[in-house]
Amino acid sequence: MLRHNISGPLFNNLDPGSYLIFYLYPKLRPFTDNRVEAYPADFFKDIYVAAHTDSRVWEEIVARYNLNVIFYSFLDPSSIALPFIVARLTDPAWAPVYADNYAIVFLKRNNQNANLIQQFEIPKEKFSLQQK
Repeated sequence: MLRHNISGPLFNNLDPGSYLIFYLYPKLRPFTDNRVEAYPADFFKDIYVAAHTDSRVWEEIVARYNLNVIFYSFLDPSSIALPFIVARLTDPAWAPVYADNYAIVFLKRNNQNANLIQQFEIPKEKFSLQQK
């Protein structure tokens, strides 16, 4: 993300928050991290979880925070994680540009990201759900 000069604001799930702070701060600031005590209780219920479970709230959060990047860990065991990833894979506003065994990165489809998306977009057909 640094090598390609990707800029935020960034949305992420809890687990990679401290990793993102260590490697990307101050250029990119994580949306949240796993220090739940550092955030108001309402934040998780009304913003974080709601952004995962309600598409209307997600769109409001994208607009309110002007989100440009999503960095999301595949290792998140919560029930909201996989549906969120699938929703972004089918959301025409977001392009998957990186994925490995740990995380996936999406860029917002806009002029700022157009060149990177053209270079690195992963075709949606490359993704499949496998049950263990």
